[in-house]
Amino acid sequence: MYQGVVPSLDPAFEKDLKEFDKTLWVEFSRETGRFIIYQKSAQYSKAQVMVIETEDGNFRQPNTLDIALLYWGDLWRHGGEKARAIFGEEKALKQMEDDDKETETTFREATIDDRHWLRRKLLEASGQVADAPHVRRIEPKPKGESFEVIDKRKFKTDNLINCE
Repeated sequence: MYQGVVPSLDPAFEKDLKEFDKTLWVEFSRETGRFIIYQKSAQYSKAQVMVIETEDGNFRQPNTLDIALLYWGDLWRHGGEKARAIFGEEKALKQMEDDDKETETTFREATIDDRHWLRRKLLEASGQVADAPHVRRIEPKPKGESFEVIDKRKFKTDNLINCE
């Protein structure tokens, strides 16, 4: 239950709401502590159309975004429910096509980056080449004086005795 002074409504919003639909009006509800948009109803004196609040359920002033939500939620303004269903199907199909194109592009980019690895694995799988590197191996050539290093670990112990 809201206690205190009732917040004032922006007159420009009220004017824009009346231009959108003459059967709509806004009131502040003390029970909820929110602005509520109502519509005249034949069965009841008024029917609640929209509660104006933030995404986490807090109070906020109504603005033109609320009128836009009412506009896009009005099925009859956009050709009725069948037209809205067709619009939704077309949007879903377009999203599916976009997702397929994105997946294809991502796969193509991944295979382009790894084409040498894929080529090597394909050649190995087909048995054509056991090791098919994608670059030519170049043995480094020593520059300057080269000293021959004798690795004595290769010799047997009896060869070491004969050398002395």
